[in-house]
Amino acid sequence: MNLRPDQVGWETIPPDMDPAIYKRALLTPASGRSIDVPDGVLRLPWSPGASIAWPAEGTINEAVVLGVFERIEDIVGFWRDLYRACAHGAYVHLQAPYWSHVDAVGDPTRRRGISERHLAYLSASGRLHLRDDPYEDGVALAAFTGIDFDTIRMVHLAEPEWDGRGDADRERALLHLLNVARRLEVTLLCHKPSRAAGDV
Repeated sequence: MNLRPDQVGWETIPPDMDPAIYKRALLTPASGRSIDVPDGVLRLPWSPGASIAWPAEGTINEAVVLGVFERIEDIVGFWRDLYRACAHGAYVHLQAPYWSHVDAVGDPTRRRGISERHLAYLSASGRLHLRDDPYEDGVALAAFTGIDFDTIRMVHLAEPEWDGRGDADRERALLHLLNVARRLEVTLLCHKPSRAAGDV
């Protein structure tokens, strides 16, 4: 994933802020804390075991996903449905527990954390690079074929004790330590093949 330095960053979560309400949400758990959603934003509540009532194909211009990614059972189906519902050029803002933080596994309703590698599977160009990875068996590459979201922004939300440390120290810590970044916040851009008028 080749992001410019202005697209990658770090923020420290203030110690008194509940990370579960850090952003407004479009896709949110149906139960739990109430989150204000501005007028004109479609809220798609989700409950374990229930399916999301997705809008028509190509109708979402911007989506905010909070508290769902880490809990949804069929993650490939989730990405396929979201991609289908997004218009070309739509933005998807996602925040989820970082894979190496206890928040990814401490809550028994969470099935996964997010990693930079997960984001590579969502991009056609990212899958090209993963194809040559000796640990890649082809199953995930095949599952995500037809989905194309580019990561255009990525911010690691770090624990307060990492505030003031240099980016190089935090990057090294991400590779070797647990509980450095609590959450990963990303913005994805949806790419869909263009269709000329009259094409089927």
